[in-house]
Amino acid sequence: MEFFTHREGKSSRHLFSFSPSSYNDGLFRKILRTGMVMVIGTSQIEKIRDLIHKLPIEETILIYSSWDGYYRIPEQVKANPKYKEMRDMFQNVVDIHTSGHADKATIRKMIEITNPNEVICIHKEADAEL
Repeated sequence: MEFFTHREGKSSRHLFSFSPSSYNDGLFRKILRTGMVMVIGTSQIEKIRDLIHKLPIEETILIYSSWDGYYRIPEQVKANPKYKEMRDMFQNVVDIHTSGHADKATIRKMIEITNPNEVICIHKEADAEL
């Protein structure tokens, strides 16, 4: 991450945009020698498609940290196919859901534990009631 921050931080005003078009042969040799972590999202799918064939497939790992429904549920895949497309580009995938969205049971548990005076729901399951 330190390398990524140094490399991309200035060009993205410290927002960590991914810009593989600026990678030259020397930088690729360094990446292949030392390794690298890239923070990517579906908005960069075309850039990833161009880059992935240059990396050793057996050593390249996608840590998928979005909801698995985006690539498992047919309606979700149809609504936004980029999640499945990006995930399918990688031979090695580790699923770690790190989203900030909790399910109904977790929200209920937090309400019971904290006993708040008010609850303001900003994201919920479409047909669920607390």
